[in-house]
Amino acid sequence: MQRREFKDAMGEMCEHTVAKIQEHVQLLTRLDLEQNGDLLKFGSVEMDLNHPRTILYAILKRLVIDFKPTNDTYKDVMNSVLKTLKVEEKPMAVIDSNNKVVGIVEPSKVEEKHGGNK
Repeated sequence: MQRREFKDAMGEMCEHTVAKIQEHVQLLTRLDLEQNGDLLKFGSVEMDLNHPRTILYAILKRLVIDFKPTNDTYKDVMNSVLKTLKVEEKPMAVIDSNNKVVGIVEPSKVEEKHGGNK
């Protein structure tokens, strides 16, 4: 295994993260084009930044799954960093097509169901 400085290793991870975001944006753009704009409903957003912010939020949620650690070797470090950054895993609501809450699921269960690193 190659020994690197933390800053260099994280810089490399940042590059991978940006590439993964771009990959998801390209996929969504292609699918939206194929569906005549029905997927993203972007249209002319003008100055409303909430729409692209919402799409980015969904992509970032997917990145949590894409970049999930492959083992528990550094789980204590991860927990320490999460605590330092004040990040909590909160239960997520499951909402049906009528925007009605139909259940609650733990985030780790969603990640397990949809797979880890890809």
